[in-house]
Amino acid sequence: MNLDNRAKGAKGENELRRIFEETGHNVLQLQRNRNDMADLLVDGWLYLDSKYQERWQLREWQKQVRACAPTGTVPAVGFRASRQPWGIWLPALDFAERMP
Repeated sequence: MNLDNRAKGAKGENELRRIFEETGHNVLQLQRNRNDMADLLVDGWLYLDSKYQERWQLREWQKQVRACAPTGTVPAVGFRASRQPWGIWLPALDFAERMP
């Protein structure tokens, strides 16, 4: 990963963190630059990896975050391309169980 990609990744992670913080969520920023961790832990249960990339590889990203999600958390991927809004993927059952 080159410096431009790292900077873009950090920018994306910070954007996603701010979205959750500004809407009243508790966000813990996890250790960066490790392949065995996601980027953020939201409200103690949403284990969120951010991807700011032009070419989406959602299937691969899902596998990665599911493989490293700690017990009791829900693996999720936040993703966007330039000039696009953020999207979130997470397992439907986990989402449905947390809806009011």
